[in-house]
Amino acid sequence: MRHPAEEEAKGPREGLSDTVESSLKAGLKLYPPVPPPALFEAKELIKAAAAFWGLKEEDITGKSKKIEICWPRFVISHILRQKGFSYPAIGKVLNRDHGTIINAVKQYNALTELYPAYQEQAKAFDKYCWSVIGQAPQKKYKLGLGNP
Repeated sequence: MRHPAEEEAKGPREGLSDTVESSLKAGLKLYPPVPPPALFEAKELIKAAAAFWGLKEEDITGKSKKIEICWPRFVISHILRQKGFSYPAIGKVLNRDHGTIINAVKQYNALTELYPAYQEQAKAFDKYCWSVIGQAPQKKYKLGLGNP
């Protein structure tokens, strides 16, 4: 029989059965070494885009397919993808499926490659984000909760 004082002395990982420890190691392989980005950044980006383009946040996350609303979505999708968000995570924030987000990133790349004005506007928005979001107080997160 094991003594509780001996268990505490071994530390949290020591004293686990081989089965539990091997299961734990196998489960940890499913997780990437870096945690996923915080979703508040995506929400702050939507707020910044709404202010920059003179839209409502609901317009950006809504169903409209007007170019003046789609273009900001394309830019947001591109930026979030560059920050390491997965297509499904971006889709969740923008109320779209992952296939739509893949297309949005492709559209962004095509438009910025073909028309310099789109690339200039995207760069201006990026600078705007740094000035607006960069000054925002950083939020603290509790592990595993996603949003505060």
